[in-house]
Amino acid sequence: MKHIEKLMTNRISPRRFDETHEITNTDMESIIEAMRMTPASYGLLNVRLIRLSRGEFKNSLNGLFYHQPNFTQASEYLLFVVDKSEKLINETIVKTADQIFVGEPEKGQKFVTSFQERIPLYYGSETLVNEWSAKQAYITLGVGIVAAADLGIDTVAQEGFDHLKLNQFMVEQNLIEDNEMIVLGLALGKLSNLDFDHTKKAKVRRDKKEFIKTIK
Repeated sequence: MKHIEKLMTNRISPRRFDETHEITNTDMESIIEAMRMTPASYGLLNVRLIRLSRGEFKNSLNGLFYHQPNFTQASEYLLFVVDKSEKLINETIVKTADQIFVGEPEKGQKFVTSFQERIPLYYGSETLVNEWSAKQAYITLGVGIVAAADLGIDTVAQEGFDHLKLNQFMVEQNLIEDNEMIVLGLALGKLSNLDFDHTKKAKVRRDKKEFIKTIK
């Protein structure tokens, strides 16, 4: 545990990456597998990734990411795709149940029915269910950041892109469906020596006494 604590204490989110550094495919596959194994609410299979390596396609998206250096310079970039409300409730939960309750159709159907009744009741609208689905991607994101840090790979999470245009473009390219949406991205690479702002500033976090309250 001390190892993870040290990793998180020392890591930063680069504004600039070393454009000459290439992450090995072995390391990327290890990070992706750790993310695939991330805990999920109800065990849902509603999060998937699109991997963008350096190349023409990634470069074509620079404008949608406002030409941010940590997007354009990243060795690898992951887009987090989640299911929208209709797909989540009518398709994904059924697929999830089929895999969890193999050979137990009655238990699977009970699981599906419970989910389909509870989620609209808890969240009340399609918009809020979409938001709940999106939140699942952040669990995967956290695991990815830690897994990358363990391999000495720097990362920065991003929401700063043109969500509407990016989603429309990816639908047109048949990379996502109309009932899916991209909610965030993760840039991966090696911190550039030119990123002076980050290398000189101390990490600021909430004081431990304010961060945690223990009740006995």
